[in-house]
Amino acid sequence: QQSGNEVLFYTGRVVSADVEKQTIHVVFDSATTGKFDEECSVEDGEEFYWLSNEIRWVALKPNLLSKNRPTSIVKSIGMKVEVVSREPDALEGDVFTGTVVEANIAKNQILVRFDKKESTDDDDLEEFDFDSPYVVWPDALHDTSNRPKSIEDSVGYSVEVVDSEPLAEEGDMFSGEIVSYNKSKGTVRVKFNVEDTGNDMEDDYEDLDWDSSDIVWGAKQAVPKK
Repeated sequence: QQSGNEVLFYTGRVVSADVEKQTIHVVFDSATTGKFDEECSVEDGEEFYWLSNEIRWVALKPNLLSKNRPTSIVKSIGMKVEVVSREPDALEGDVFTGTVVEANIAKNQILVRFDKKESTDDDDLEEFDFDSPYVVWPDALHDTSNRPKSIEDSVGYSVEVVDSEPLAEEGDMFSGEIVSYNKSKGTVRVKFNVEDTGNDMEDDYEDLDWDSSDIVWGAKQAVPKK
């Protein structure tokens, strides 16, 4: 839009693309639509030719770019990743967690299986370009290098679990120990330390996906001799 000699821009984000038509669908921000009291939907957007001169492309924010991506696509198999949500109603920072289960060298693509807690599907899979800006690779907080090779060996490990409470600050963790596992569900049961939970009247447990990126694995505790 042009006002006098000044060019004004509407802000928005691309939510879908039509490869055959070479078009993109842009959903505009609330400040553009004037819908401050309700979520903007796909109907609040517009289709554009993707090479249109009317579009000024803005790079993704640096925190979405991945400095921790492995040097080789083959090394990515088994790594935990976070995928930026591209849902029309997604908020900034919304991500889905998952694990890279396959790598296609010829296509330079990875196959991500999303965590069960992120999806109602039993096996939710999606392919991404290896260098996709929507794939965020793990940092030290999500290091899984100490995770045992099999779920059967997990009992006795000390762990820290990322605090997902609404008022939690970055880096807040609960410490605990793996006390059991369910191989068919792929979950482990964490018994939290009472000094972390503040509940000294009863034990506090939680079942988590054994490959969850919320678990930071420590050392295995020595089993007392009988």
